[in-house]
Amino acid sequence: MPGKKIKLTTSPYCTPMIIMVTSGKTSKVSMVLLHRKPWWMKFVNKWPQKEEAYCYSRAVIINTGVPESDLQDAEPDFRGMNLVGYDAMAIGNHEFDNPLSVLRQQEKWAKFPLLSANIYQKGTQQRLFKPYALFDKQGIKIAVLGLTTDDTPKVSSPENVVDIEFRVPAVEAKHVVEQLRKTEKPDIIIAATHMGHYDDGKHGSNAPGDVEMARSLPAGYLDMIVGGHSQNPVCMASENHRQVDYVPGSPCVPDRQNGTWIVQAHEWGKYVGRADFTFRNGELTLVNYQLIPINLKKKLRKLMALASTSFIPKRLLRTPQC
Repeated sequence: MPGKKIKLTTSPYCTPMIIMVTSGKTSKVSMVLLHRKPWWMKFVNKWPQKEEAYCYSRAVIINTGVPESDLQDAEPDFRGMNLVGYDAMAIGNHEFDNPLSVLRQQEKWAKFPLLSANIYQKGTQQRLFKPYALFDKQGIKIAVLGLTTDDTPKVSSPENVVDIEFRVPAVEAKHVVEQLRKTEKPDIIIAATHMGHYDDGKHGSNAPGDVEMARSLPAGYLDMIVGGHSQNPVCMASENHRQVDYVPGSPCVPDRQNGTWIVQAHEWGKYVGRADFTFRNGELTLVNYQLIPINLKKKLRKLMALASTSFIPKRLLRTPQC
């Protein structure tokens, strides 16, 4: 796709934000993908002149965790996301801390679709949300599907999910990808998940997460999984073993399972993950990956024992002291 330039930005609740930029005068296209947690998504057409220009999103948790969400059904969050201009959001388990009627109201506030392919209404056996969204940016067709942990009935308010079925994400992902390949034929397929990353697929008492899903699908079904829920920076120390104490600013090697890259930018908007790819002949190749720490603060002690905070200078953002 010679001469094409796009940028995709996303961000989920305990799942991510993505920005993709492609450019190229030959059949080889360069692509930058940015992601973060909390999962909303936005495509934009201009690459920022400075890195700080796209490190702006607040660290919020939709519906649970901050007063404006808890007390106002997250309306301020959605209004803010509309102003930023996000394109899509993946559904997480905390969206069911409230009744479905609240989530339906949030859909009305949102000027972007809320995605999940594996949430069904028991009575009708129909999906409750759009399974995927398609974005055609200057000749590159990108499909983003949303997936939600099937642990949701166990970790949300039971009365809010009585008539809701959370099917196995991997099974639904396979169906959706096959449908997309047959009907839409996207160049790139990304799964925005709220399922968790567990080393070597050892999920313990949790429902299977991103690793297990990538292994269960045919190789190449998903180009990338941008995940959340387990609230860990997915930086691998070795094959199938994640770094235990990741130091901000240090190198980060994302996981790769069955040909699918898996990334997760820790929690609470602490980082923006940046993946540099080349895209050629339908294949994504990872050139470089890093987690960029943002909005880091240090405490300042003042008179009367009052605590305040200030932003850590930019020059310190990539040092171990941060």
